[in-house]
Amino acid sequence: MGIPSVERVISSYPHQLSGGMKQRAMIAMSLSCDPQILIADEPTTAVDVTIKAEILDIFRELKAKRQMSLIFITHDLAVVAQVGDRAVVIYGGKDIETAPVSEIISNPRHPYTVGLIECLPDISQSTDRLASIPGATPNPIELPQFSQFSFI
Repeated sequence: MGIPSVERVISSYPHQLSGGMKQRAMIAMSLSCDPQILIADEPTTAVDVTIKAEILDIFRELKAKRQMSLIFITHDLAVVAQVGDRAVVIYGGKDIETAPVSEIISNPRHPYTVGLIECLPDISQSTDRLASIPGATPNPIELPQFSQFSFI
């Protein structure tokens, strides 16, 4: 799991651990029951790039060695491309597109998914401004009867 000096970590308070160490500890705790399914909600948020890569390696290794299902919740499509087999794109609390990750990225069908893909930064192109999806996120309390993408 990549936890050096386990005894020190076990006896530490959360504020004494780095963000990456907290994530590793949470992953280790979640595996203690030997689950068949692991749900990871934004496990790479608020950690630096190096720790993010280590955490993603842990999840890839877990999937392979334990033959377990992983439900990985993230807003980062680059992460989805690295660890996912299938993806579900959610907009306004609804599943708008479900497909293998490679298909979602190479051939998105829903306009919102297309917008998400277009918003991925491309380091090969110089730009002053990142792409964005026009419009506003709907109020979750008063969801409209139609999607803003209905008219596209």
